[in-house]
Amino acid sequence: MTPQNDRPSAWSSFSRFGVSLRDAAAYLLPGILFLVIGIIQRRIQLERWPESFQMPVFAKLALFLGMAYLGGHVLAAIYFLPFDSWRVWQARRRAKTRGQVIGEPTPEEMYYKARNPGMFADTDRGRFLTLLRGALAVALVAGGFMFCEPRTWVFRFLVGAGVVTALSAYSGGLHQARVRDIAVNAARRLQEETEEQPADLAYR
Repeated sequence: MTPQNDRPSAWSSFSRFGVSLRDAAAYLLPGILFLVIGIIQRRIQLERWPESFQMPVFAKLALFLGMAYLGGHVLAAIYFLPFDSWRVWQARRRAKTRGQVIGEPTPEEMYYKARNPGMFADTDRGRFLTLLRGALAVALVAGGFMFCEPRTWVFRFLVGAGVVTALSAYSGGLHQARVRDIAVNAARRLQEETEEQPADLAYR
C-alpha cells in the first residue's frame, strides 16, 4: 500500500513552492539589508544608475534583487565558513571512526523525514531561521564596517545588532539540533507502534 505522504497532490506541490520561496528569502533579505545600509549611508548612489545603465525600471529592480540575492549567498557563506571548516576538520579526524559529524543530518533523520515529513517541519523552520539570522548578522556587521564611519552611533548600533543576531543564530542552531533529535525519536516510536499494530490485532 502506498503511504499517504507519498501521494502527489496540489498541496504538496504548493508546499514545495513555498519552501523554495522561503529558502530564497533567507538569501534575499540579508542582501537587501546590506544594500539598503549602503544606500542610506550614501555609499551606494542609485541616482547614478540611469547614467550607467540604460534600462527600464523593472529591469533595474530585477538587477537590484539579483545583486541582493547573490550578496546574500556571500553573507551566508561568510557566517557558516568557521562552522563548515570545523566540520571538515572533524570529518578528517573521525574518518576512521563511526562518529557522526556534529550538525550534519544523519541517515536516520533523512529516512524518517522521507516517511513523515510533517514531523520535521520545525527542524526545517529552524534551519531557515538559522540561515537567515546568520546572514543578517554578517550583513549588519559588514554594512557597519564598509558603509559607516567608525565611532559613530550608527556604526556601533549595526555592529552591536550584528553580534546579538549572530549569537541568536548560534543558539538557534543548538536548539535546532535538539529538536531534530526529538523528531527522530518520535518518528522512530511512531514506526514501531505502526509495525506492532497488525500483530496486536491478530490476537483479538
